[in-house]
Amino acid sequence: MHTAELRDLVRHPGPFASVYLDFSHDTEDAEVQRRLRWRAARESLLDQGADPSTVVAHDRRRPEPGKIGLVLIGARAATTDEDRLRREIDRARAELEAAEHVDIVAAYQAERGAGAVDGLAAATAALREANARGVLLGPDLAGNAWVSPSSPDQVAAESDALRGLGLSDFTELPADECLPAAAVAVGADLVAVRHEVPLSGGVGVLLRHR
Repeated sequence: MHTAELRDLVRHPGPFASVYLDFSHDTEDAEVQRRLRWRAARESLLDQGADPSTVVAHDRRRPEPGKIGLVLIGARAATTDEDRLRREIDRARAELEAAEHVDIVAAYQAERGAGAVDGLAAATAALREANARGVLLGPDLAGNAWVSPSSPDQVAAESDALRGLGLSDFTELPADECLPAAAVAVGADLVAVRHEVPLSGGVGVLLRHR
């Protein structure tokens, strides 16, 4: 996913509803698998409080051929008024895209050990330095990370890392929320992968520079 146009979204205080979906259409049973994955993702979005009309709109989304990763992000009802919520949902829906991730994955695998890192601590360190060309998220990503709500690129595996930078306005959130927001904030491509790319802790970063 190209994240440049999502930067305004991650500056919004939220809360958000989000899911990551393998939307690939590259096998004989791809349509059946896609429907099953979407059914589970649909229920997850509704359980998180996503606007039902937004979810229904995605029921009509048609798959594209090839290996596709889809990220759906929508604003959840909080203390904001209905009109603002609608604008944020519309913005999020407009910015969503399904994109081929072959190039980023190939580059990550070629650079591993030198120009690519994995694991939550290494990945968040790269994001804090804006040294991320691509962020790979795997199905094993779990747990929490620490992030500054006012600066989503300031993310860490441990709170001491942010405290050492002189930050005090940080909070603990699920890693699968913090890391995509940080990727967007630093302009890194965001890629959802399956087990074909082994990632320690379920996250890897293709560095901009070594």
